Amino acid sequence: MKKIIEKPYIAFLALIPIIISIGLLNKDKVFDINVHDIYFVITRIHLSIFISFLFLLISLGYWVIVVFKRRLFRWLTIIHLIITYGSLLFIFIISIDIRNQYNPESYDLSDQNMLLTFGVIIFLFGQIFYSINILLALLRRKN
Repeated sequence: MKKIIEKPYIAFLALIPIIISIGLLNKDKVFDINVHDIYFVITRIHLSIFISFLFLLISLGYWVIVVFKRRLFRWLTIIHLIITYGSLLFIFIISIDIRNQYNPESYDLSDQNMLLTFGVIIFLFGQIFYSINILLALLRRKN
């Protein structure tokens, strides 16, 4: 745990192959979000590539801070890791639940769509902690 907090880029780099493999296993399936009268339809492989690219950028930011010997705030790093991993796990569980409950005759998935939207909002909220942590580490004195 201490190594992950000192070098958090390792946690994000380790998750990239897992996300890509999940996307490759479900490459023909789509992820659709209904917002009022607009449908956003994204294939799972494109979504996994986007999330992997986002994690690559996050790990690059953490890596730059470690290379320039700046100190990250421990509690901000922990909060960012917990919110990011927790929200992705939540989204993954809800998407599995949607696939298990799909019934073409009664296609009312508004509650699950609301939960997915909530998970995405929590994920984006967690990235605020990342931005604050990186900014404060750059303004802080070197080790």
